[in-house]
Order: sequence, then C-alpha cells, then structure tokens
Amino acid sequence: MKTREDTAFVSIQRWDRRGKRCNRSLRRVWLWVSTALLGCLSVGYSQAGTLAQFRFEGLGDVHVELFDNEKPITVANFLNLTRSGAYRFTFAHRLVPGFVIQGGGFRVENPNSDEIIGPAWENVGSVPHLGPIKNEYGVGQIYSNVFGTIAMAKLGGNPDSATSQWFFNLNDNASILDNQNGGFTVFGRVIGSGQEVLRQFNGLGLGRNMVNLQTIYGAEEALASVFRELPTFKVGLEAPPYNQLIYVTVTIAELLARFNDAGEREILWNSAGGITNTIEFAGSLGGPWEVLGEVEGTGRVMNLVDPSQENRFYRLTFAL
Repeated sequence: MKTREDTAFVSIQRWDRRGKRCNRSLRRVWLWVSTALLGCLSVGYSQAGTLAQFRFEGLGDVHVELFDNEKPITVANFLNLTRSGAYRFTFAHRLVPGFVIQGGGFRVENPNSDEIIGPAWENVGSVPHLGPIKNEYGVGQIYSNVFGTIAMAKLGGNPDSATSQWFFNLNDNASILDNQNGGFTVFGRVIGSGQEVLRQFNGLGLGRNMVNLQTIYGAEEALASVFRELPTFKVGLEAPPYNQLIYVTVTIAELLARFNDAGEREILWNSAGGITNTIEFAGSLGGPWEVLGEVEGTGRVMNLVDPSQENRFYRLTFAL
C-alpha cells in the first residue's frame, strides 16, 4: 500500500516552501506579548488581521490573513472552532478544479488507516460546530470571491446557514458567488506563496487525484453522494484508503516569549512560509517599535533570542 509520501502524482506537486517573495510592504499581525508577563500570552491590537495557517499535508502551507474587523462574526466563529480542536484530522472533501476546494465539514478518527474509505464509514464523522451564523457578505467592506480568498460554505436558499465548512476560491468566482444566496462571505485572503499551493488543484480531474464515491457505492449511500468530488493522493478511479486523503491542519499564529533552558529570553512563533517574518520590540505598546530580527518564514515554528534584560513588548510583522 502506497503512502502519501511515495504516491505517484499526476498533477499535484509537493511544494518546497521556497516560494518567491512578494512585493514588500509591512503588515502588522494580530497580537503582542509582553515580557512583564513572560510566558503568558496577552492579546493586543491588530492593524492587519489574525494570521491562520492551513497546512495541506504533503503539499504545503497556505497562510491567510483574516478580516477580523470587517467580518467579526464569521472570523470569531472560525477562530473558536480552530482553537477548540474541531478541525483536527479534517480533510478536503470537495474539489471543483477552476472553482473551489472545500473542507471543514468532515474529519476522521485515524488518518493513518490503510482501510478503504466507504461504508460503514466508521472512521468518518462530521466536524462539530457552534450552530449557524449570520451571513456577513454585505457587512462592512465587501470582499468578492476572487482567486486566493476564503469564504464560508452554506446551505442553498439559506443565507444564514454557514457553520464550519470553508472553501478557497480557485478562480475569480465573483460573478457566481457574490450574488448567490445572499452572497458568500469572504473572511480572509491568502498571503505569501500559498497561492502556488492552491493552483496545484486546478490541474486535477476525475481519475487524476480525484474520485467520485457515489459512482462507486451508489446514490443510496448518503456520504458517498457528498464525496462525489473527493481529492486524494491516489491516482485512478477506485476509492482511496484513509491515509491517501488530503488532510488540512488549521492553526492560528501564536507569539510566545519565554526563558529557555540557557536562561535566555526566547521569542517563538508560527512563521508564515515564503515571506519575510519580522519580530519587533518596544518598551510600551505606543512604541516606537524596533526590529529585533528578520527571517524568511518556513511555515513552521521559529525562534529568536533577545539578549536584553529589559521588559519589552513584541509583535510579529510580515512583508507582502
């Protein structure tokens, strides 16, 4: 049985996280941490939005700037679900190349299982949610469903029915989704090299890292009808094993100051891959802010050491 690491791909290529740097303009990220409360996270202000990371396992990281101020209900719902662990072991369950890739609706108990996905679906469950939320498409600034944006999925004919499912726009879908069902609420946009990860999905098709489980198991199987456009690492028309699904790990950027084992003050954060991550410090929230260090993000946890013994506030900025 092939694993996700040795599967032959038709169109999907593993991303090496060395994406090109975009035009430089600093954006301040979502929080600060004060060494007066060293080791404790303190929520601060945000000029830009919260930074979320979607790790398409085996393919690469997609970093998203959320629109906290413009779409507060939608973003709060997404953050609550992420921090509660609701998105643990979720997988992308719907792909329409040139349109959307969708997730946040289903998860598994054992993503490493080599059993074939299908009836009795014992390894599959729905993502728990907090109930439907109010549609915010027309609230605050209106964002169109263009390539590289993320929006909430919902039931047809019910604008206020979004719960946990999200989708990335793989094309300019404004003419389709902005005016349908009250408009689909865009609550974030991809930054950095994550767009290259999304573009990979536009080259797939039935039999080429996509399967239709309804064709395999019949329309009477309710879940099979949901997984009619299932992306997978497996090539061919047969149902894949669970370990060949495309899992999506969602995390929120964290910034932490602590003393390490050597007694040094260490700043740790979940970095944004493919772009410059800058850690700044100040003696007070009002600034002035100075640069502690700049590094090229890897999409993983990174650290810097601050030799100063003064109490300081820290914040993360990144270059777009």
